[in-house]
Amino acid sequence: MWVPVKAWVACQLLIGAVSMAREEDIFFQIHDPRSLRYIFRGKMARDFGGVFRRVHRKALMVIADPPDACQELHNVLSLTGNIALIQRGVCSFAEKAEQAQKAGAIAAIIYDNDENNFNAWVHMVKEDYDYVVHIPALFINGRDGNIIVEKLQEAGLDSAIITVPINETDIGIFDYTPWTQF
Repeated sequence: MWVPVKAWVACQLLIGAVSMAREEDIFFQIHDPRSLRYIFRGKMARDFGGVFRRVHRKALMVIADPPDACQELHNVLSLTGNIALIQRGVCSFAEKAEQAQKAGAIAAIIYDNDENNFNAWVHMVKEDYDYVVHIPALFINGRDGNIIVEKLQEAGLDSAIITVPINETDIGIFDYTPWTQF
């Protein structure tokens, strides 16, 4: 009788941890290029996708091609085993994440298409679609996402080296982006 009770308790703890993880802010850090060496904040998808079960250190975050990921992605070789950076708009969040997953990405970071948005958070939900997404999907504000893409393109790059998630207790106020407003 102990085994089923222990298994049930473990399952309930895991369900609670996953639920809490979806409500909390998730942070990631860009290590390279140097012009983007900051901490960024995001929110997990509410009702689709997985959660970060481990820290991905020095992972590659690759700009999706096409950027909105509303169709099959062209840069599958670059995305396989890496994190897709996707622009909001045109199709659902779940479709974007599923396209990234099909391309072999281990997570999707979706940024708002409003480049002036620095403090409004969109709750990514599955809606009534039948997409099956297992990878984590994270939403970041438009100002951060558009600056990341702009700086990468200025440097002639299509990717950045990041660590996700990072422990927020280790974050100092000066580690955030200089354009972040408190």
